[in-house]
Order: sequence, then C-alpha cells, then structure tokens
Amino acid sequence: MPNVAGGVPYETVIFDMDGTLVDTLCMTVGAIAAHAPQCGLRVLSREEILPAIGFGNEEFYRALYPEADERQRRRIEALVEAGELAIGRTLGEKILFDGVVPMLRCLQDAGIRLVIASTATRAHVEGCLGIGGILPFFREIACGELDKTDMVRRLCRGRSAVVGDSVKDVVAAHQNGLAALGAGFGYAREGGAAFDAIFDTPKTLLCALTGKSQPIAL
Repeated sequence: MPNVAGGVPYETVIFDMDGTLVDTLCMTVGAIAAHAPQCGLRVLSREEILPAIGFGNEEFYRALYPEADERQRRRIEALVEAGELAIGRTLGEKILFDGVVPMLRCLQDAGIRLVIASTATRAHVEGCLGIGGILPFFREIACGELDKTDMVRRLCRGRSAVVGDSVKDVVAAHQNGLAALGAGFGYAREGGAAFDAIFDTPKTLLCALTGKSQPIAL
C-alpha cells in the first residue's frame, strides 16, 4: 500500500472532479429528468445514476441506457451535457461540496501543485470548474480520455496523490504507485472502492495533504 502517513506534504495532488469536488448529481439528475423522455428513454433516479458517475461519456450513457441505440445515446449525451451546465449556472458555487473552496485555497497557499484528471469532456470539466469558481486553482487539466491511469502518469510531479471517489481513481493511483485518497465528503463511501484512506471532510483531507497533524482552520 502506498504511504499515506502524515508529516510530509504532497507536492502534487491529482483531483478527480465529478463526485470529488463537484456534486455532479445535483445537475445530472435534473438534466436527465428534463431530457430523457424526448429521447424515448426513461427517467432515472439518483440511485440508478450514481454508479456511472466518473465514467467517460460513452461508458456513462451505455451504463445508464444499455437498451438505447447509438442515435438515442448521442442525442441524450448532447442534451444532458448542456442541461447540466444550465442547471449548474443557476446553482453557482453550490455545485461544489461544502469546504472545497477553502481547502483548495489552503493547498495553493501551501505551494502544492493542483491538477485535474477526469474522464469527462473538456466542456463539462471546464464548465463545472468555472461555474464553481475553482478553475484558477488548477495548473493543468487532463480530461476526455477513457484511461485515467495514463492521465495520472502524465500529471505526476514529485510526491503525488490521487483524490477521488471511484474504483477508477483507486486503480489509476495504484498502477502509478500513488496513494488513493477518498473524498468521503463526496461519493467515495457510496462507490465501494478500496481507497488507502477516506476523509470525511475537506479539512481532514487538507491536513493529510499538507502533512499537518492538527486540524486546520478553513
């Protein structure tokens, strides 16, 4: 298991976005409810959508609608992606999990390099980060690829860790010899992934990433 002990700060933190920084379901559930019927597809519940969060678009819509044909999937993909961002713009910073902004600010102030690795499209990733007001925190964004392991490999600099919420994040971290840290304040506890450690709040995650043993005021 990679070393996740405190006391030594990380130099690079590779964040997943959906379900880790952004409460994606607050947008996706509504967007699917609004657009699925016009595509001839049924409306799905939060519980049905959650297991597919973190997949690239093609995998995501195949997982949600295995019975759909390619035309239907292409149509709902376009409608939902636009619908998510429209809902997000009405919510603003509320699309982020509580405490994410001050955590990122403290990490940046500590000189830690912050980057994003997401299988979602660039339009979705940059749209959500922009709506949440956190796009400027990230030095680099890798997205739109099915293989997160390769993205993580390219983003590593110095002592690095992956922070995420799904099995894909754990696999990408461990295949690169990195610690896999779960966003328990996000969806990490709901996905059943075997993280090296799970943090219930951004504050406790911040302590681990900066090597602090005592809680940090956010």
